[in-house]
Amino acid sequence: MAGFKALKGQGHTPTLFMAFLYFDMSFMVWTMLGPLSTEIGEALAATGHMMTSGEKATLLSLPILSGALLRISTWFWR
Repeated sequence: MAGFKALKGQGHTPTLFMAFLYFDMSFMVWTMLGPLSTEIGEALAATGHMMTSGEKATLLSLPILSGALLRISTWFWR
């Protein structure tokens, strides 16, 4: 318990806020894109473009990849 009290007040508040904001937004987008990926694929198929499995994987991994970029930018922001 003494270790927790020593950590209280430590850290960089803007970085913590941005990490929370990223987690919240990326989780929201990721949970929406998962079920919608089939609908997006069908809509693109109607226009003549068939999505490959790699394109679907890229669509679902974009929130996680953007988080990596956001974490790098918040590291420089400190």
